[in-house]
Amino acid sequence: MTTTTPISETASVKSSASLGDKVSGYWNTRAEGYSLRTADELNGPRGAHWQERLLSNLRGVPPGGSVLDVGCGPALLAITAARCGWKAYGCDSSPEMLRRALENAKTAGADVTFCQCDAAALPFADETFDAVISRNVLWNLPHPERALKEWMRVLKPGGRLLYEDGNHYRHLVDPLFKHHHDNMPAPFGHQPQYMLNVDTSAIDAIAQTLPLTQELRPQWDLQALIDLGFTET
Repeated sequence: MTTTTPISETASVKSSASLGDKVSGYWNTRAEGYSLRTADELNGPRGAHWQERLLSNLRGVPPGGSVLDVGCGPALLAITAARCGWKAYGCDSSPEMLRRALENAKTAGADVTFCQCDAAALPFADETFDAVISRNVLWNLPHPERALKEWMRVLKPGGRLLYEDGNHYRHLVDPLFKHHHDNMPAPFGHQPQYMLNVDTSAIDAIAQTLPLTQELRPQWDLQALIDLGFTET
């Protein structure tokens, strides 16, 4: 059975509230198209790719272990975790994303528990999860270091962290990245059938104010993880 914590009853702690609200508001507008992308990924070769990737990188997570997808969006990774045989959870700050996530999980027959919260203020006890997973979330956050610290807090001793992110808006501040951005085709997920004519100028303006826009990655991530005490296994 797929479940969700009612949004009206969920503690939603906002860091840098005005900026966090802007980020969440933008992703509310993208929820429909992003959900269409997620459905295509789950039902195509990318779905098998993600399942293989989770099984490979989270090989220490036991059958039935608990896995949290932070910033789950329409629940690609949360649903994939459930398909891997784990007890899956998903959280996101965007209510529209969570509504799409719940629909997608029901359609997939995946058992996932969802809640609304800030990625940097998780409503879970210490050492709750065997793994924390995330995709394309940190770059959105006003306080990415605080988020990583939270993700570490909710991991059990020896738990695994797996996330994918990148220099998504580095082109706003780096001429080399701008050159590549302007001369490369749109990445998967940015085709018209997924964008649905959403005005992206809002996220361009938001990204100008986000700290990770200014950082070169993965160098920033490696140092941040080392500083927090993460180790590679």
